[in-house]
Amino acid sequence: MKSRKDLQLFDDSFYDIVRAMDTYMNQSMSKIRDFFSSIDINMYETDREVVVEAHLPGYDRNEIQIEVLGSQLRIAAEKSIQKEVLDDATGSFNQEQSLQKVERYVSLPFTISKAHTKASLEGDILRVTTPRMSQDTRYLDIE
Repeated sequence: MKSRKDLQLFDDSFYDIVRAMDTYMNQSMSKIRDFFSSIDINMYETDREVVVEAHLPGYDRNEIQIEVLGSQLRIAAEKSIQKEVLDDATGSFNQEQSLQKVERYVSLPFTISKAHTKASLEGDILRVTTPRMSQDTRYLDIE
């Protein structure tokens, strides 16, 4: 009777290549998914202010930027991850490094006052609060 090894269609080196390709594709797809990810935003108004809440799981305060650009808020977050693994069995050393960036612009119907706008981070939720301003509408005369 033939042994299981004799019945194997491919040798182990082929399966090692397939596993390596599979690992590479899984890692590549996760990076592509991260590239297209965005920031979830919840925005609401009260009588006096507009509140913008951004869901930023896994980001620390020092990895988040808020920029006021006229009537827009730019919320950006950037995280750098480094991982080092030493495999004692094979004696190989693996080092991975990744950079994850997300960004979102939020438009408001008025110019945002940088002096009166406040931001806080509670857990994964970034809350930006700005007072409601009157909309500065200017009409042009037709000649």
